[in-house]
Amino acid sequence: MGNINMKGIARRACAVFAAVCTAAAPVIGGGAFADTTDYDQEIAQLEQKAEQIKKDNEAREQKIDSLSGNVDENNAQMGLLQEQIEGINDEITTYGQLITTQQQKIGEKENEIYLIEQEIENKQTEIENKQTEIEELEAQNKENLKKFAKLIRALYMNNTAETLPILEGSDDWYNFFTYVDVVQNISEQNMDFMNGLLDDIHHQEDLITGLEQDIAQLNADKADLLDKKTALESELENLEDKKSEVQQIANERTTDLYNLSSDNQELKDQISQINSEISASNEDVEAINAAIKELIRKKQAENSGAPVYSSDGFRWPLDSNLQYITT
Repeated sequence: MGNINMKGIARRACAVFAAVCTAAAPVIGGGAFADTTDYDQEIAQLEQKAEQIKKDNEAREQKIDSLSGNVDENNAQMGLLQEQIEGINDEITTYGQLITTQQQKIGEKENEIYLIEQEIENKQTEIENKQTEIEELEAQNKENLKKFAKLIRALYMNNTAETLPILEGSDDWYNFFTYVDVVQNISEQNMDFMNGLLDDIHHQEDLITGLEQDIAQLNADKADLLDKKTALESELENLEDKKSEVQQIANERTTDLYNLSSDNQELKDQISQINSEISASNEDVEAINAAIKELIRKKQAENSGAPVYSSDGFRWPLDSNLQYITT
């Protein structure tokens, strides 16, 4: 672009120099040059037009400098935004890893809670089985008491001398003691049996008490795990909120970066358009300079009487041998 300007200025300088030399030429044969007022006016208009184009191009160059400054400023901001986005993305990755770890911890707590719940269910089932065994033992004991009562009733309520001689006023003490011994043996055996049943019942009740204590401890452990799980879920929610906030910032920065990139592209398009206008204007200046040279040549030719050659090879005035040619 600088070479084009220098070329145009050089052409313009030559044109001005030629015009000055022509204006200062001496009088030939006691007469003046032909009237060149029209040529001078046209040349002046063209030079004024070229000068205006030059000024317009200088304004365009200033506009390009301003736009280029904006592009550089946008590039600097884009660099900073890119660094911020990279840092934010690293932070998002870190939060993602923390969230994954937190989710694993929650999963572990849920598994522990599940195992405790299974153990509680097993112990509750065991308690139910023990309670069923106790009910069966109590029913067995109750049935045994009924049988023993029936037996005693049969012994005491039977009126035969063989079974209850004492009630008949029998003097057969042998039979009496035999009867007493039988009753005593039956009572002792029944008592031992009932005591055994009661011992079994007490044992089962002790087992139930132990199981209930185990369940109480398991429920306490479960409650503790639930509290820890709740705390982990709260921490997880905080991490997800922070990740969302950081992601929102990243999205905003990315949008800003995109807007700056779009703005830069528009600025570059404007610069390209202005450069095209400058190139076209320089071509106009070259054309104007060529026109000025042509006017100066015609002016000089008319003042000297020499033939004037046009750009297509013809000249004016025609030679004398061609002036009488008719169609």
